Amino acid sequence: MRRLLLIPLLAGLVLLPACKRTPEHARVDAALAPLLPGDTVALACLRLDRLKGTPFYTKYVTGKRIKALDEFSQKTGLDLRENVWELVFSTNGNTRYVFIRGKFGGDFGLEPEFKGSGLQKTSYKGRYLIFTGDHGVMFMNTGAAVAGEVKDLKALVDGFDNPGRGAPQAVLDLAGTLPGTAQFWAASTRPAALIPLGAGGPAMKGGEAMQNNLMRAARSVSQVKLWGDLSHGLEMHVQGVAANETDATALRDAFQTEVGMARLMMKDKQPEMLKLYDGLIGTTDGPIVRIDVNEPFELLDSFLSKLQIAEGAGTN
Repeated sequence: MRRLLLIPLLAGLVLLPACKRTPEHARVDAALAPLLPGDTVALACLRLDRLKGTPFYTKYVTGKRIKALDEFSQKTGLDLRENVWELVFSTNGNTRYVFIRGKFGGDFGLEPEFKGSGLQKTSYKGRYLIFTGDHGVMFMNTGAAVAGEVKDLKALVDGFDNPGRGAPQAVLDLAGTLPGTAQFWAASTRPAALIPLGAGGPAMKGGEAMQNNLMRAARSVSQVKLWGDLSHGLEMHVQGVAANETDATALRDAFQTEVGMARLMMKDKQPEMLKLYDGLIGTTDGPIVRIDVNEPFELLDSFLSKLQIAEGAGTN
């Protein structure tokens, strides 16, 4: 009888390692990590598989309200809403790639088929490439692809021939200190590389000043980490390492000043925006400066809706 009782126990112990668990720390998917250029100084990851079912995903991703996703699809023929579960942005400060983990259609062992206006396809060193104009997607292996400018994609593949090619271990190690449950995260050993041109947005009041302030703040820290969750709204944490405690305090005070000025620019008819700024908190701990954001979805939705309206007005 004891032997019979041991059978399910032993079976459970054998199957336990096979259960899929959320990793303790963030990491780049094993199919994508070897593809990263060795000079990468910044990484940002979006786990689309973990976002599904959230209010944000339902309204903005499934609801096709993110213009960048549609533009990406038009340029590459790849719809990120279909069978894509992880996106990893990488840059060395100049060249930018988006690494894609997912299932791209087609039968096993055959190249995927994409149809779209102006799409062309070719092969480069044995790898399938689809492109339109200067941008395209190159399929590296089963379930892994990378998007970017065609010239950069070819340079990435050329780099595989270099026997001295290594991994960007410093930024990978930094990412490895982030929580594995994060739905999105970013890490950089050169924070200014994470600030894209036009970060303030052409239609946003004070957009150029905002970009300049972001760049100034990024250059004053040696590394930055960001992680968050969109399950119920927006929970986000940003952490930067300044040269010393004095610099960290100055950064925190500058952030709080920016928030205060933004509040003054809000009209009385926008009380929800005032509430949004109330949820932005800056603190310090020695040379570390932290910014924490915790906003309900309704507030985030209101902000994004107004932002989209402003961007639309700016393009007319």
